[in-house]
Amino acid sequence: MKYYLIAVAMTLTLAANLNAQTLTTEFNTSDGFVTGSTSDVVLGGLVTFSGGQQQQGFFGAAYNNGPAAYLFINGGGGFNGAASTGDTGEILFGGGGATAVSFHAANLAQGAATAFTSFDANGNTLQTLSTQVNNLNGNAGDAGEILSFTALGGQNIARIEANLPGPAANPPYAASIDTFSATVAAIPEPSSIVLWGFAATCGLLRRRR
Repeated sequence: MKYYLIAVAMTLTLAANLNAQTLTTEFNTSDGFVTGSTSDVVLGGLVTFSGGQQQQGFFGAAYNNGPAAYLFINGGGGFNGAASTGDTGEILFGGGGATAVSFHAANLAQGAATAFTSFDANGNTLQTLSTQVNNLNGNAGDAGEILSFTALGGQNIARIEANLPGPAANPPYAASIDTFSATVAAIPEPSSIVLWGFAATCGLLRRRR
């Protein structure tokens, strides 16, 4: 029984990884992003960007590769919404979750960093990475950095949450992401699970003998 369970676990992991997809975007309109829109955008049917908006021609430090970037902004309605404290945005991963995610992040708030936290499907924290401090007016800080997240402890990434600093301000606090890449594991078909499970079980039983 123990060997069967091991085989099934190996099967699910192997089948999902064989069907993994790597999705990338520079947040241009060709990928479905609409400038200024706060509606969710789904990339490749597997990655959903929520709680922010695409912007073009904004503050130069927001971009790693112009002309567009995705901004998480204080205020539920983006630049046109009411300012609030400690707003959040999310990147959600479908399929079997993401095994690796990276993006360029720039903190466009004054005096505080923005924290990006990855979670597994059970809501457990995997990693928390923070941007360096940037100034919205361009008077301090740097132009951002690449943040990289990976699956940990056998748990893939189900979502990444952006936690913006407060207090509410005008202009609002904001953090941008650009040059986004995610490798998302597909959920294997039942027939694939059966075939891989049979092969893996036979192999383990043969080794046991």
